[in-house]
Amino acid sequence: MSRLSGFALTLCAVSIGSIVHAQVSAEDLRPGVILDFYRTNNDGQAAGRSIATLIYDGAAEIGYHDVFSLEPALKGFQDRFWLIKMSGLLQIMQDGEQTFVTSISNSSRNDANCGGRFDIDEDRVVDLKEVQLRGAVVNQQYDTTMLAGLYPFRVEYYCNAGSTEEIKFSILHRGPLDRLPTVFSKEQLFYIEK
Repeated sequence: MSRLSGFALTLCAVSIGSIVHAQVSAEDLRPGVILDFYRTNNDGQAAGRSIATLIYDGAAEIGYHDVFSLEPALKGFQDRFWLIKMSGLLQIMQDGEQTFVTSISNSSRNDANCGGRFDIDEDRVVDLKEVQLRGAVVNQQYDTTMLAGLYPFRVEYYCNAGSTEEIKFSILHRGPLDRLPTVFSKEQLFYIEK
């Protein structure tokens, strides 16, 4: 049984400076996010439609090659470059100032060209242009004021060149009572079962 069972929750959507509220039944919420996998034409954009859709129930941090362990049938595509789209709902626990950090790291000594985008509702809040990474971390931060609630989000990460074995993508968050940003935990990530 869901820890949210029996409750109606507020779904918040940021819409050009205003907040739109809608009720979502807790029975429709499931832990985790939806991952879609697209081939890319080395331009950071999806080429065609998703070739796989999976449910991921971990924290908002995923290795570029972790997806192949989630779905063994994808291993045949492991040598290609991908755009990975993660979508669902983020749970903001407290009203007030919020900081979001999108991070791409490469712990390898080999080059990799990667980028990413982060949308809350339909608003692009982070656009990490493709960068060449070698043993480095690239972060981009977005600060805003939000009410507690559930917010639709989408993150797209992609790599277009180089060695991707050690690439890791993360979404971090710092709320008004937090000292430092931390990776969104799996308890803060949901999708709506349709």
